[in-house]
Formats: sequence, C-alpha cells, structure tokens
Amino acid sequence: AVVACWWDYGYWVTILGNRTSIVDNATLNSTQIGEIAYAFMSNETVAYRVFKKLGATHVLVFVTHIVQSQVGGTPIMRLWIYGDEVKWIWMLRIANQEGYHFNETEYVTERGVPTEKFWYGTTIGQLIPYKPTTTAGGVTSDVYQPPDLKHFKLVYQSSPPYSSYAYVYIYEIVD
Repeated sequence: AVVACWWDYGYWVTILGNRTSIVDNATLNSTQIGEIAYAFMSNETVAYRVFKKLGATHVLVFVTHIVQSQVGGTPIMRLWIYGDEVKWIWMLRIANQEGYHFNETEYVTERGVPTEKFWYGTTIGQLIPYKPTTTAGGVTSDVYQPPDLKHFKLVYQSSPPYSSYAYVYIYEIVD
C-alpha cells in the first residue's frame, strides 16, 4: 500500500504501519506537500485524480474527538485540536502557496468555524466522519456520519465512534 496523508503522519505510516507514505516529516519537496494539500482541499473527483497521479492506493485521516459536556444528560461531542480537524486550514494555505487558489473565507468563518463548503465540498471535510449537527436543544455537537464517497472506501478505523479520543481512518482509493 502507498498511503496519502498529511505530512505529520508520514512517519507513523512508515514506522508503525510498515507502509510507504507519499509525504512525511522529512519531506523537503514543498510541491509534493502542496499536491497532497490540493487533493485534500479539492472535491472528490479532483482528489481521486491527484492521489492516483501520486501513486496512492490509500488515504489516512487522523481525527481527535472528545465529550465536551452534557446537556440534559445528552453528551455533547466535539472535534478536538490535534488532528486533521484543525490541520486542514494549513492544507488550504499550503495549497495556495503552491499556486492553487482557495478563497479561505469560503471555507472558514471569521470565528474560525469550518463552513458547509469545507465539510461537504472538500475531500478532507468529507473524510472526517464527524459533522457538526445542531441538537434539539440548539446545541451543536459533532456527530458521527460515515462518508458516502465513490472513490474512497473505509477499510480501517482504529476505534468505534465515541469510544476514544483519537481515531485513525484509512480509506482505499477505488475506481
């Protein structure tokens, strides 16, 4: 397997997973990192083409998620601050540095909240399987919603939803 992931996780893939990663912590080729960033920030069709061009067979996404509080006995789940749920903004910025043109204000509000376009118009947004949902009490909770994509099939998840703080999701790239 050849795994496309954000460069932060490349060593995990290589050392712990004994697989080849396209980029890792020692990648000096900013164009290569920019291509990964572009793929993640693009729609599924573009991402599929870019990942295939780079030789990827799989895509890894790392997500952190916590129970922030409870409202009326109902747990309020939130994406946390250590995984792709926050690193995606750097994917956007690095893709832009490499000559791609993503208008940051279309993907994140002034308050730093990802927009609908991020969640449903980018590959990384769709591969993160927790989406903000407003509960009956008007509180937003990040709820597990597995992706339904044509070219990315979930083949591994490190833990069932809501059972851990950190999750690794691996998707096979399919035709």
